[in-house]
Amino acid sequence: MSEPPAVVPKHLRDAHYKGAEALGHVGYRFPHDDPRGWVEQDYVPGLAPGRFYQSDARGGGTFERRADAFWEQVSGRPVPRRFAGD
Repeated sequence: MSEPPAVVPKHLRDAHYKGAEALGHVGYRFPHDDPRGWVEQDYVPGLAPGRFYQSDARGGGTFERRADAFWEQVSGRPVPRRFAGD
C-alpha cells in the first residue's frame, strides 16, 4: 500500500542557520547525550507504533537485498516475511 510521505517534524529539520529558531526548528534531543543512549521524542508524528518505512527495493541487487543475505548468513534464519519485500 502506498501512503503519502510523512511530514518531517520541525525539531528534526535543519537548525544550523540564522533564523531556524524563528521557524521552529528547535527541540531535537540528541540520543548520544543521554546516558541510556536513547531519548523519547517524536520522529514521525501520527505514525502508529509498529509501522515504518519499508523499501520496495529488496528484490534487486540493492543494499536491502545484501542486508537480507547478511542477516540470513549470520542468523541462520530467513528474513522474516513481514520484512521481505514480497
